[in-house]
Amino acid sequence: MSGARRGGGEQGWAARWAARWAARWAARWAARWAARWAARWAARWAALALTLSACGGAQGGGGVIQRTDALPTPPPSRAFLRLPSCDERVWVYVDGRFKGRVADYPLRALLLPAGARRVELRRRGHATRYHLVTLSPEAPVTLEGDLTPLPAPPPTPR
Repeated sequence: MSGARRGGGEQGWAARWAARWAARWAARWAARWAARWAARWAARWAALALTLSACGGAQGGGGVIQRTDALPTPPPSRAFLRLPSCDERVWVYVDGRFKGRVADYPLRALLLPAGARRVELRRRGHATRYHLVTLSPEAPVTLEGDLTPLPAPPPTPR
């Protein structure tokens, strides 16, 4: 009889509320997840597509990759920035915009527009490094070196 009150039919109010809540929660969670991971996976797919196009795999040309650490030729007006010795947890900012972590780039190289760029390398607990680089399609620019760890904060008096 409790389900029949207020036009409930077979389903009670608790089941209807749970179904509505689950649908709303799933939609919100999916939107947040998609926004968070889209950039990370887009970078990986772009690197794969660039590698395939460089060896002729995307057009079915039957090209062969000779070295997996070699960078393909960049498109016109684009250039590579290589970060071979950076830790995977380093965050990369180019011209003030977050481009991802070093781990997001399988070849540890970012494909960026050619020209003068301001590159920031950040990691929690380490000093931020700033670089002014000029990227050109002729040769990739390589940034070497590690970030310097910051000293531990002094203990707070009690």
